[in-house]
Parts: sequence; C-alpha cells; structure tokens
Amino acid sequence: MELSGDGNTLAILASNDPGRQPPELDIKPADLSCGPMVGSLYMALYARNSSTWQRQAAISRENADSWALASDGNAVFYGNALFTRSNGTWACP
Repeated sequence: MELSGDGNTLAILASNDPGRQPPELDIKPADLSCGPMVGSLYMALYARNSSTWQRQAAISRENADSWALASDGNAVFYGNALFTRSNGTWACP
C-alpha cells in the first residue's frame, strides 16, 4: 500500500479471493480497467475527494512483483507497464 505525497491517491496491491471475503470486495470482470484478471493479484487505485475515497481503477498484470506510485499520484508503474491518470481517468498503456 502506498499513499501519494499529497495524500489524495492510494495504491493497494490486493488479492482477489472470491467467496473468502465480503462480496462487495470481490473484483468482477467489469471492475477491471485494463484487461482480464491474471492470477489473483491486482492493483487498486483510489482517489480521495474531501473525506470520501472512491476506487478509480483496478488493474491486473502477470508480472506484479514490483510496483511504484508517483509522488503526485498520477502514475503507477505496475506489471512492467506505466499507467497514467489525467482528469481522474487512468489510461492503459
């Protein structure tokens, strides 16, 4: 888990284990931003608006062992790919 320098973007490397957690935490195919679920790990990207957090993206990649969030929260390197955010939307490379 990593928080951006301004405290408004949170990146979490999480595991999707359907049936082992509350259903609202399960990632479904429609929740994924850039392709299908690969394995059980995914990167969840959240943005804060005042005191409310909202998931903006969920990304799954094969090579997920290293990742980094930019200090401004507008880019994340994950699964050997760079994902960037512009106007609240994450773009797939």
